Amino acid sequence: MLSLGRYGAAREMYQEALTLDGGKNAVAKKGVAMCWEEERRVKVREMELVKQRQQQQQEEEERKMKEEQKREEEKKKEEERDSTEDDLLDDFFNDVEETNTTTTTATPEATPTPEPAAPQSNNISKQLTKLGTPLSQINRLLPPNYEWKNLNPFYVLDIPHTAPLDIISRRYKALSLLIHPDKCAEKRAKEAFEQVRIAMTLLKEEEKRKHVHDLIEQGQKQGTRDYQVSRTTTTNPTLLSKEEEEKQLQSYQEKAIMKVFATIEQKRRDVERRKRAQEKRERDQEEEEKTKVKKEMEFHKRWREGDRVDR
Repeated sequence: MLSLGRYGAAREMYQEALTLDGGKNAVAKKGVAMCWEEERRVKVREMELVKQRQQQQQEEEERKMKEEQKREEEKKKEEERDSTEDDLLDDFFNDVEETNTTTTTATPEATPTPEPAAPQSNNISKQLTKLGTPLSQINRLLPPNYEWKNLNPFYVLDIPHTAPLDIISRRYKALSLLIHPDKCAEKRAKEAFEQVRIAMTLLKEEEKRKHVHDLIEQGQKQGTRDYQVSRTTTTNPTLLSKEEEEKQLQSYQEKAIMKVFATIEQKRRDVERRKRAQEKRERDQEEEEKTKVKKEMEFHKRWREGDRVDR
């Protein structure tokens, strides 16, 4: 019985033997004492296991609390990051609206230049002359909210969206010679050239180039509608020359094109944001389940290693 850990049953047998011989059996006395001691030791062990289990539960609760706090902090940071992006987008749209309003009320000299004609010359040096100085191009490429304005790669390369690939490649080479950080000492040359590189990477793929072309066409149509609405709803509209009307129309189109690209980018970021949040929830759940299984296995292992009494 002792070898099987059945101390209660063994103690009863020893006590029965003591009763039969009047309490004179030394072996039985020793057996009873041993059984009492082993039962006491097992109870102590069981109490220790209970304490360990309680401590485990407390640690698990603390871990969950810390993880929850961490998730809340990360969520707060994500919301702040999203809020910053939304603020930047709002600033961008406000800038676009202000630009359009300024253009509508400004003198002809203050209106934006028409969409540049595609450079026809194969001589890149002539394109360099037309592009101006490295600093002027850097300032053009890196204005406030440039991350949103430069979503249109044709805007970045400063060529019309109807330009063929060979013209696009020549403009890229010309801009590279002008503002590449290895050739240009201006502080923001690297950042400006990165915008040009991204634009060229996008446009050299036919399918993506066609997609960009279609978005610009969509923006131009929307800009035309916006311009027509503004002219018909304005009280006592200013009489404009044909040239001024064309410039205002172009301004509305440019604004609409920027909005098309910005809206699509915002939707893409929203999708990415939701995707990251879902992946994080799945990782947290998986990690929580692994931790729970590990804790249970450790507890059962310690429980099996302890000497329990079969009741």
